[in-house]
Amino acid sequence: MEFDTTAHRAKIERTIRSTRRWRIIAPFVIGFMALVGLVIVAALVPRTNLTANVLLTVFIVCPFVIVLFGFFMLLTAAVYGMGRLNETVSRPLAKVETFSAMMSDRVGQVAGEVNRQAVNLGVRTAPIEQRLDHAFDQPVKRKETRNG
Repeated sequence: MEFDTTAHRAKIERTIRSTRRWRIIAPFVIGFMALVGLVIVAALVPRTNLTANVLLTVFIVCPFVIVLFGFFMLLTAAVYGMGRLNETVSRPLAKVETFSAMMSDRVGQVAGEVNRQAVNLGVRTAPIEQRLDHAFDQPVKRKETRNG
């Protein structure tokens, strides 16, 4: 007995297409039937206030609550993830903070030493600098005054 794969494959494809069609069409058909039913109920019920409240609840509040539930679940998962991340990262970040403080102290010490050496050099070369400044200055001509 030989198994015909092309016929079997075609049958599976027809079943898949039919299932897809019904999964797409069925919600529209059910929604349209529900809308027609609600219009009929609204026309038959003399109190439209009750009908408006039911329609508001069914078409606005319920979907809003369903959507918000997903949003709040997402937020809850994010908060949980942030807590786990905080626990995981706190120890390495403490090490980085300690290293950063240690390097800041070392840089401050080196900068202070360089500053002291620069000041010492400036103090030691000040007399030479003054002499060189005066050596290359042009002589100042004095104006003679009548009084003296």
